[in-house]
Formats: sequence, C-alpha cells, structure tokens
Amino acid sequence: MREIPILIIILISLCGCQPQSIYDESVEIPETGWHKNNVVKFSPEISDTTSLYNIAIKLKHQNNYQYSNLWLFVKLTTPNQNILIDTVNFLLTTHDHFWLGKKQGNSHLVSAGFGDSVKFVNPGIYTFEIQQGLRGDVANSIDEIGLTIKTIK
Repeated sequence: MREIPILIIILISLCGCQPQSIYDESVEIPETGWHKNNVVKFSPEISDTTSLYNIAIKLKHQNNYQYSNLWLFVKLTTPNQNILIDTVNFLLTTHDHFWLGKKQGNSHLVSAGFGDSVKFVNPGIYTFEIQQGLRGDVANSIDEIGLTIKTIK
C-alpha cells in the first residue's frame, strides 16, 4: 500500500519534466508547389522570458519529392524589431537515402531543431518568416511547413 503514493509521486515528477508545447502551427502549401516568393509567416506571442525553449521547423513532403534536403531561409523579427537571418539545410533523408521522419500515407513529416535552449529576452510577438531556397522557382511535393515551440523546465 505504501508503494502507491511513491509511484504517484514518481509519475507526477516525470510528467513535469516533459517539454510543453506553447506554439504549434502549420501552413498548407498549394498543390501547385511552394514558390520561392511565397514567404510563410508564424507569429507566436511569448510572455514568459524566464523559461528556455526548443524551436523546431516541421515539414511534410510527399514520397515523390526529388531531393534529399530543402534549403530554407529563415528570418526572425523580435518584438523590438531586431532581425536575425539564418539559412537552414533541412535534411529529409539519411545518407543511405531513406526518408527521415514519420510516414503518413504517401507523405513524411520531418521535424528539425532550429534552436535548442533558446531564451526569449523580451515578451511580445516574434515573427518567423520561412522561404524555400531551391535554385528553381518552385518546390514541388511539399504539403506543409510548420513551427513548434516547446518550453524546457
């Protein structure tokens, strides 16, 4: 009987350590493809400036996507209008050319860390703008792009 309260305490403490999602949004890409001029925007509002966060970009692509990666241009605008720009090589396959991520029918959902243990300095709205960076104008066989932010306790 004494084991039950101890077990409950252990379970509660384990649940408290799990990252909590504070933002998880996705945008569907048209069937005609993701044109290089089509910038996808995400605008999470951050109120807690004391916590650390993990930021991930997620991408859902079809099995017939013709490349093993997708270059992304990411622009972050902070609430006080500071701008950070980064280029991300979003890997979609292993070195052996097997798709990464979770298979969903004829598609795969892949998530890649964009920032680990990030501390947002100012409260407010942070705008993430994501643009595909292929040499051609259109990235075909991309279903959606998303952004996830989770707190680390």
